[in-house]
Amino acid sequence: MSQLGYVPSEATLASLLKALSIRENDLQQVIKRYLKKGAMSTETEEKIASWKEENNLNTAWEILISTEKHFTYKQGVYDGLLRNFAHQGDIKRGAEILHKINDLPHLKPSAMTYASLILLYSEAKDFSSSMKYFEKFRSQLGSFLNDQRNLQSVYSIAIISCLENGEFDRAEKILERTMLEDDIIPDVLTYNSIITHLVNNGKFDEALEWFTRLKKAQVGRPNEVTYNVLLSSACDAERFDNAKKIYKDKRAMSVSSRYSVLETLAKLSLKNRDVQLWVEVLQEMKDLGFKPRMEFCRRSMEALFEFEDSSRNVEAFETLILLLSKESKSRREALDFATYVLQSQKSDSKFVLKSLKTLLKYEIRPNDHISAVVVDSYKHTADPHVTADVYGYIAASYIIASNRDPESLKEIEVLASQSSRYIDGTGLDNLYQSIGDALFGSKSSGVKTLWKQELLSCQHSSISERVLHALKKAELSSKLSHNIIEKCGESKGLPVAESLLEDAVNSQVLLTPQAFSELIERLGIENRLEDAEKILKISDSIYQNIKDPKERNKARLFPTNSLLCAFASRKNLPKAQEYYESIVNMGEYPSANACAQYLFLLHSPDASKIALDAYEELRIRGLRLTHDFFRALWSKIAYSADLSTMADIYLEMKHYQIQPTELTYNTLINTSLNMHNSTSAHQYYREMLQDTGCKLSPIPFNTMMTYYINQRDQVKVAECFKDLQASKVTPNGYTYKLLLQAYAFLEPFDISKCQEILSGITHPEPYHYNLVIASAGRMQKDPQLVEQIFKEMLERKVVANESTYRTLAQVYESFGDQERYDEVRKHLKHLEANLS
Repeated sequence: MSQLGYVPSEATLASLLKALSIRENDLQQVIKRYLKKGAMSTETEEKIASWKEENNLNTAWEILISTEKHFTYKQGVYDGLLRNFAHQGDIKRGAEILHKINDLPHLKPSAMTYASLILLYSEAKDFSSSMKYFEKFRSQLGSFLNDQRNLQSVYSIAIISCLENGEFDRAEKILERTMLEDDIIPDVLTYNSIITHLVNNGKFDEALEWFTRLKKAQVGRPNEVTYNVLLSSACDAERFDNAKKIYKDKRAMSVSSRYSVLETLAKLSLKNRDVQLWVEVLQEMKDLGFKPRMEFCRRSMEALFEFEDSSRNVEAFETLILLLSKESKSRREALDFATYVLQSQKSDSKFVLKSLKTLLKYEIRPNDHISAVVVDSYKHTADPHVTADVYGYIAASYIIASNRDPESLKEIEVLASQSSRYIDGTGLDNLYQSIGDALFGSKSSGVKTLWKQELLSCQHSSISERVLHALKKAELSSKLSHNIIEKCGESKGLPVAESLLEDAVNSQVLLTPQAFSELIERLGIENRLEDAEKILKISDSIYQNIKDPKERNKARLFPTNSLLCAFASRKNLPKAQEYYESIVNMGEYPSANACAQYLFLLHSPDASKIALDAYEELRIRGLRLTHDFFRALWSKIAYSADLSTMADIYLEMKHYQIQPTELTYNTLINTSLNMHNSTSAHQYYREMLQDTGCKLSPIPFNTMMTYYINQRDQVKVAECFKDLQASKVTPNGYTYKLLLQAYAFLEPFDISKCQEILSGITHPEPYHYNLVIASAGRMQKDPQLVEQIFKEMLERKVVANESTYRTLAQVYESFGDQERYDEVRKHLKHLEANLS
């Protein structure tokens, strides 16, 4: 570049070399970016165009050695280049870089340097030299203990080098003996790098063996990368039995990474005619909130229709409809899918009619195409024993299929006549109710007006009167329910809402569950809990007439859920628990927010288990998980759940885009440290610092500072405090105590720094000064400094307590200063006497 008459700036070179140390083929793109910014002269364009990708690293090296006399490059630049040359097995260039690292005064071989050297000679097929550098690294291990992340990398690469050269026994020895001798605990990442390497080299069986070792090693659960690598590889190789086993044990995979693997596994299960596994995989998609691709849904149903078990086909159809219709904006896709399936199976009238229950359940109204299939299937079915609601759907299909021609009333009357043979009087009333609902559900007011007119003038009076009556009841129910909900939202609307409820009950109008729910919620806010319970009893008595148990309990769920929230918000645990269990006994489950309010009340030893059970149940049922629920969940599992479970929950939060709180991060950090998994603790700590949406307090910083104090690492304690300040978090008294402790009792002792910290504390406490007094006496052994600090304490009007005088007594006793010792003891006895 200097030959081209251009000298790049230090910033340009640093950025260029950084890019090269990450991806060796980025050189041209990086330089072109600088050209656009005007950072480099255009004279270099022809030279750039002539550079070839394989020369990128050499070019970077040339830039480095030609400019290092002007600029001081950091260790990471040399290590990065060495790592890339190592991947190429370029021993000559690797030796040159190592020579530079050894010669330059501001550099020295790091853990990453040795990792790269081991890799370099392994790639160059010089196994003995690779192991020579590994043993040399071990001889200097004490120099690298602060670099835990790269320490693990060195051992991982050494193990991989052994595997590459067929030295399996030596690989096992490094993992199972050498690392323990060096006091390095193998972590998940060590195993993962080995498994990934084996899979990438087509050694799937060996990878499975190491996967089994990982699970037995009790160093943490396999992480998402491990599962993804193995499961994807098993699916690609059509190793079906292996894929099933891995799938059964795949909880640690992150939510965001599962869909493609699950879809592949679902396809493989159908290919092997394992419908049960296909259903399990689809249930997993449902639990995780995934919406499958339309093409996948179609191909799955086509494969299933080739099997003989038609009952499974109906179940599969319902599962896919559920997944496609989870969001209101995707209901169009569900309708398109239903149309495709029903049209392809229109000759199977039994399947068509059974599928209608699914369409009814998820409120998918028939379009012209579905209506034509339904009408045709009904005419040709040999099994007319269907429920009243399905008859209503068929009737609605007749209406649509005939373009709302009044003559279709004759068809409906025939339908009613046929249905009366198979259902009782109540069922027949339900049929007319369904027909009325179908008409009332039309978005076109013109259609409803047309049908009212035709029904009134129709000669078929028996059906016209009953359908018209059903239509009027549906309209009245909707209107009253809407008015009640509206009034509950007004500040003075509660009395009106109660009056409307009374009118509805007297008129035997079936109100919507949402109307009862809103009314109960408002009564709860007004602390009228007895009245709220009366409303629930009214709703229960009304919905008791619904014959289908599932539909009945579904209607009862909303009001009961609101009453649970009402009692929980008033901290009435017995009542909240009563309605919580009532909902569970229905076969339903409270909403996530209701669960959250209930969990906040629990302080029993099994609260953690109850919280985790609630979490699993909500996921299985596909209910929306909320911020409040996760907040309650973390508060209960903070001191009892294992790290792998917490990691799963954290990944779920990220998948659902729910903001983690400081409690989430502190729990993850604290649990990781308690399990001696510092790698995970650092990972969560870094993620916390990068999470700009999380409002932080000093607590997680205090947790990390405490850990580093126990590790006797003063520098890291100071770094944590700087992180706290950079995050604009106000330190609390305990934060300052930890910071003082680091400078007062960890080498190198720095009392002047302690005094500087003390002067910066707005409201110091006695224990802050006690720490520094103790350090001045025990560590510095300086009587005058002790006196000076104690004097400053009194001048700042910090009241000396028992602990202060005990500390002074111990210090003066160690100095042999009997006079001052006696004086302090006198103060202490006087203070103790006053306290007693």
